[in-house]
Amino acid sequence: MGGEREIEAVLREHRRVPGEITGPPRVEFTYEDFEKHELLGTGGTATVYRATVDRPEGETVALKELHDDVFSESFEREAELWPHLDHDYIIDVIDWGTEPRHWIALEYADGGTLADHIQQHSLEQSLWVGICLARGLRYAHERGVVHLDLKPENVLFRQMPGDVWDVPKITDLGLAKLLLTDSGDIEGLSYHYAAPEQVRPDEFGTPDQRTDIYQIGGVVYALLTGVPPVAGSRREMVGQTVAGDIEPPSSVNSSLPRSLDVPILTALETRPADRYEDILQLRKALERAFLDIHAIEETRQKGVDNRRTGRVAASGPTTTPDSAWVVDDTPILTGPPAVLGDDVFVTTRDGTVHVVSVHSGAVTYEVTLSDTALTAPVLRNNCLYTADRNGTVYAVPASDDQSGKRLDVQHTIHAPPLVAGDTVVVTTADGLVLALTLPETPRWERRVPGNVHAAGALSHDRVIVPTFDGIAALGLETGRLEWQHSGGAPFRHPPTVFGETVYAGGRKTVVGLDITSGDRRWEQGIDGGVTGMAVTPDACYVSTDTGVVLSLDRPSGSERWRSTKHRHEFTGPVVGTDALYVGCSGSGRKTLPARMNDVYAFELESGRERWSYATDSEVPHTPVIAGDTLLVVDTNGVLYALA
Repeated sequence: MGGEREIEAVLREHRRVPGEITGPPRVEFTYEDFEKHELLGTGGTATVYRATVDRPEGETVALKELHDDVFSESFEREAELWPHLDHDYIIDVIDWGTEPRHWIALEYADGGTLADHIQQHSLEQSLWVGICLARGLRYAHERGVVHLDLKPENVLFRQMPGDVWDVPKITDLGLAKLLLTDSGDIEGLSYHYAAPEQVRPDEFGTPDQRTDIYQIGGVVYALLTGVPPVAGSRREMVGQTVAGDIEPPSSVNSSLPRSLDVPILTALETRPADRYEDILQLRKALERAFLDIHAIEETRQKGVDNRRTGRVAASGPTTTPDSAWVVDDTPILTGPPAVLGDDVFVTTRDGTVHVVSVHSGAVTYEVTLSDTALTAPVLRNNCLYTADRNGTVYAVPASDDQSGKRLDVQHTIHAPPLVAGDTVVVTTADGLVLALTLPETPRWERRVPGNVHAAGALSHDRVIVPTFDGIAALGLETGRLEWQHSGGAPFRHPPTVFGETVYAGGRKTVVGLDITSGDRRWEQGIDGGVTGMAVTPDACYVSTDTGVVLSLDRPSGSERWRSTKHRHEFTGPVVGTDALYVGCSGSGRKTLPARMNDVYAFELESGRERWSYATDSEVPHTPVIAGDTLLVVDTNGVLYALA
C-alpha cells in the first residue's frame, strides 16, 4: 500500500513528523501598527524586517516592504489571491497594503531558510521536506498560483517544540511571479535553480506550472546532495541548464540510492513536456521513496521485523557472537519474534504470546489468545497482530493490557497478517484474501488461483500475494484483481516491494515485476528454490534451499556475488549494517560427521562468510535483529539472543 492511505498512516504515526500545524490569525493592520526590529533580509525588490504589532496580542510578523518602482496595479490583483493560500506548507499572508508603500505582513518563521540547512538533514527528513514542498505547490497550482522562483532561500522553517522536525514553508508564492513580471528581467532569479524556459523562453516556451516542477526538483536535488544542480559562472550555469548537463544525485552523493535519480532527473528534464505533467506525480514518487527509506530507518532504530522491504534491520553482531541469553521454558515458538523497544514478542503453538526483555530474556508478561498455534507476530501502531490456525485474527495492545479485537474468518490461516493503518489483510490456506477492519466483518474477499502459504506484501495501494501459481496483485480498496504473473512454479515465500518493483522468488527463478502492470522487468535463474529475500536501495539478497546466498543488482537483476554452503537449507535473509544473516536447516544435517552450524553471517559487499554459530537444533525461521543482538528461534522452540 504505497498510496494515500499508507503515506498518511506513516506520517501520522511518525515520531518526528509534526502533528497539527496552526497558522497565525488573519487580522487587518495598517502600516502604522508595526514596530520594526532587526533586518531579516534585503534585495533588489524588497526589504524584510522582523516586526511586532502595537496591539495587546503582540503578534510577531515578517514585514516585507516592496520597492515601489517595480510595481503597477498588478500588485493589488495578485494580492487578492494570497489570503486564499491557506496551507500548512505555505507562509501565511496576514495582511497587505499600499500606503505609505507596498507592504506585506507575513507569518514569521523563526527557523531560518533551507539555504541555512542544506545537507544538515537525514535522507528521510530531506524526502519529507520535498513532500511538504510538493504538497504546498500542488495546493497553489490548484488555485491558479505559480511560484517561478522556488529556491532554498524561499523555503523557510518554523521551529517546532520537542523532538519533531521543523516545518518547511514556501514563501513568496505569487509575489515572486509578480516581481519577475513587473520588473521586466530575471536578475532576481537564482541561476542555480532557474528552468530552461526562464533563461531561453524563445526556445523552451513560457514559464508555467512545469517551471515550478523543475525548480522543486532542483531544491530536492540540493537537499539530497548538498549542491545545486548546476554551478559556475552565470554563462556556465545557463549552458548547463539548457543542455541538461546535470549529474545524477547518486553520482554526487554515493550514499543515495540510485532509485532516487529517476524522479529527480525527470523533474529536471530540459524540455517542459518531458517533465512530470503535474507536481502530484513528483510528490507521489517522493512519497514512495520516503516509505521505503522510512521502513529501513524504522527497523534500524527499533529492530522491528519489517516485511515491507525484506526485514532490513540494524547492525547485528559484527564478530562471532556468544549466547547472551536463552528462553527455553516456553511452549514451542511458531515463527520469528518481533521487537518493539525493549520488548521481544513471540507466539507459540498453544496460542499464547510471550513478551521477554531484549536485554535479559526475562519474561515480562504473557497473553493467552487461543488454544491453537498462532502465526508469527506483526507489530504495527503499537498493537500486535496475529492469527490462529482456526481462522481467528487478533489485534491486541503491545502491552500487558489484554483487551483487543478479534474476528473469525472461518478459514485456515498459515501466514501472518499484513497491516497498513486500520486495514488488516489475511491470506488463507485455500487461496482466499480478505481485507478487514477489526472487529467488523470483512470489507472484501477475493479468491486467487492456487494455495497460499506465505504472507504477501502491501504497497502502492495493492496487496501482492504469492501463490502456488505465481504472483497476484489486488487493489487494496476493492480487492479487484489488477494483474497476475504466472511463474511456472510455486511462490512459497513473501515477495518484497521496493520503489515501483515487486521482487519475488519461486523454484529456480527470481523476478522483478512492475508494481503497476505486473510486467517483468528482469528475471534471474538460480539453483534451487527461493526461501526468502531482502531488498536494499542497491541490492536484492536471495537465499535458497540449496545453501546459496545471492546478491543481485536491484535495478537489473544481474549477479553481484554468491556464497554457497553445500547440504544447507537457508532461511530468508536479514540485512544489517554491513552483514547479512541467515538461519540454517536441512534434512540429516545433525548426523553428518562434521556437525554444521545453524546461523551464518556473510559480508554484504563480498559475500565472504564472516562467522557461524551452532544452536542446539536447526534454525527454520529468519533471524531478527535488535540493535547489536541477533534473535533466532530453533526447531525446539528455543529463543536465542546472540551478541
